[in-house]
Amino acid sequence: MDGGRATMKKLPQTWLLISLVLGLFIVAGVWLFPDPLKKYPAFVSDSPSPTGVKGIYTYLENNNIQVGAWNQGNVVPTSSIGKQTMVMVQPFQPLGRPLQQHWVKWMEEGNRIWLMVQNPQDMFGIKTSSKGSYDPKKVRKVTGAYEWEGEFEATIQSDLRLVPQKNDRILLKDDQGVISLARSYGKGELLVTVTPEWVQNGKILKEDHLTLITPFLDAVATDVVWFNETIHGYKNKGAFIQAYPQWFLLIFTQIVLVSIFLVWWKGKRFGAIEIPRAATVRFNDERIRAMAAWYVRSGFYQEALSIQQTYIRNLLQEKWYIPESTDLSTMLTLVSNRLTPEQNNRWKKVWEKGERVKERKTISRKEFLTLSQQFDRIRKEIEN
Repeated sequence: MDGGRATMKKLPQTWLLISLVLGLFIVAGVWLFPDPLKKYPAFVSDSPSPTGVKGIYTYLENNNIQVGAWNQGNVVPTSSIGKQTMVMVQPFQPLGRPLQQHWVKWMEEGNRIWLMVQNPQDMFGIKTSSKGSYDPKKVRKVTGAYEWEGEFEATIQSDLRLVPQKNDRILLKDDQGVISLARSYGKGELLVTVTPEWVQNGKILKEDHLTLITPFLDAVATDVVWFNETIHGYKNKGAFIQAYPQWFLLIFTQIVLVSIFLVWWKGKRFGAIEIPRAATVRFNDERIRAMAAWYVRSGFYQEALSIQQTYIRNLLQEKWYIPESTDLSTMLTLVSNRLTPEQNNRWKKVWEKGERVKERKTISRKEFLTLSQQFDRIRKEIEN
């Protein structure tokens, strides 16, 4: 009996200690632990990272220009609020033709689009050309006309240059060709430049980049300016968890932890005590090797290569933010800035050979092994 009473006296003390520890944990979580660093895709307007464009967004905002992020999907802004400018910086994938037609009508109503993309081929009818060998890190001399009149220095990552039409205004060019032009659409116009990196936080103050984009900023000073984030995969809805304040989520987490502790303390058990070895022994590299050997023995070479390419596409989306749905030519253009000239040339040959193999009915074992090893090398280069 005395032992039972002693145990009953200890229980309130135990719960008091647990409550104290949980209280301290809540206070520490709210006041002491900083928020985790947020990862931003490149070229988004709310990104303070070197690859973002928050600097130019904040500049417009601080100069009393009405500016905002446009994330309304494929809807174009209404023209009832006056003249507007839509800034499109390095879309993650090409705009579809039906959407381009909507934007053309929007420009014809008196609005402007400022398109900054390294490869604008076939966007709004823009044509490009390339002279072959190109060094993206070289500081180049840029000459301008109109408000850009003069000679400047800048780095230009894209090896593509614009092919102007008869009535286009050429704004900027270098020894490789036209860098920026203006094209009229009814009462509005389209400004195109192949240098989106000039407006990135980490590069806007290098060379004469700021001087070169200042006339663009002056041109839109009287407009309502939108930064299009739909082209970066953003939509006008937040995650479900963002609807709740941090203190509520923290307390909710503590309640869940306490519930788990109580279940454990009561001796509740869920599931089997031990997992049979047969359920896990094959779920490792042994299984992967067995499947690969089966594909080789069965001669499913093209299926195996297709799976390998799909995996690399998923890896590009995860590591370098290049959507899996991007067509091959656009994908090769986007990755060229991350590769050496030797790698860029090798990647292009391997992917083009992979596309040709898909069109054939059969391939040899030797050709399969060679191509598979080349794709595996590409995978390692992305992961490293």
